[in-house]
Amino acid sequence: MLNLENLSKSFSSVASPIVRNICLKVDSGSFTAILGENGAGKSTILKLCYGLLVPDAGNITYKGVSMDRVYDALLPGHPDMAWVDQKTEVLPYHTVAQNVEQKLRRFEEEERAVKLEFLKRFFAFENQWEEKAVNLSGGFQQRLCIARAIAEAPEVLLLDEPFSQQDPSSRMASSGLLKKINEELGTTILLASHQVQDAFQFCRELIFIDKGKIQQKGSPRELYFLSNSVSVAHFMGLANLYSGEEFELLFPEAPEAYMLPSGQRLLRPIEISARNTKVGEEQKFVVSSLVFRGQIFIVTAKHASGKEVIFNSKIAYKEGDFVYLQYRPFYSGN
Repeated sequence: MLNLENLSKSFSSVASPIVRNICLKVDSGSFTAILGENGAGKSTILKLCYGLLVPDAGNITYKGVSMDRVYDALLPGHPDMAWVDQKTEVLPYHTVAQNVEQKLRRFEEEERAVKLEFLKRFFAFENQWEEKAVNLSGGFQQRLCIARAIAEAPEVLLLDEPFSQQDPSSRMASSGLLKKINEELGTTILLASHQVQDAFQFCRELIFIDKGKIQQKGSPRELYFLSNSVSVAHFMGLANLYSGEEFELLFPEAPEAYMLPSGQRLLRPIEISARNTKVGEEQKFVVSSLVFRGQIFIVTAKHASGKEVIFNSKIAYKEGDFVYLQYRPFYSGN
């Protein structure tokens, strides 16, 4: 559906490109997240896809048609796409109903009424329908932004850090709403975020960007358990990285762990657990710290060699407790 071929963009003739030689294919009906640190180029890629920016090199096609005509249009953005970012751009002193209806002005009255009723129910606005937008919570204002964006049934929804200012509960609700839009309406969604958990919940494909280049793309499990670089491994979450010798020292009886191209073994905290029985002294660790994360504890334990291991546990260990750890790979790509 949407193809990016060798795309590059810079904002100065002397500056390094913000994005470099990006090649990306977004399939119809997909739900994809572009991940990366601040300044990695995520927003620039989305703006290029929408037609807000013109690439310095490369080409973008949508359904086989070049985006060139979009760049010269009077109104910015591709007509078959919709854009939402972290700014809640609503009509503050209009009701929710009026905000949504404003996006449906081109439809005849009867069709407009049908669409309004559908959107009210789809977004669960029954209790806020006649409320002014200014009186809504931040979460509901963002929901209203998304409702306005899809009111005209765009084929592609582009989201640039849409939930960065929301609390965890609102983020969870908004993410669930995006899944509903993708699955029930068939809308293709491309999301840019530096929050891994946003993408883990519902995206089927992740793309990690670093310094303007795609470093890795694949399913959430692939990027998490089978990271192809140290930068991807650390970005995706807590990671234990060891040389081959260190791994054999810490887990002498364990199956082979996933190896990064650098030669380091990657072990995620979920893949390490405490044994129910004691084993040799060489596998004894001392708990050095404990962090409560709601349903689990994040435990750090130190080996006699000085190496530390981070693992998940439901047990509230105390600093100084002895534990005997084991490694069991959680995902191998099969």
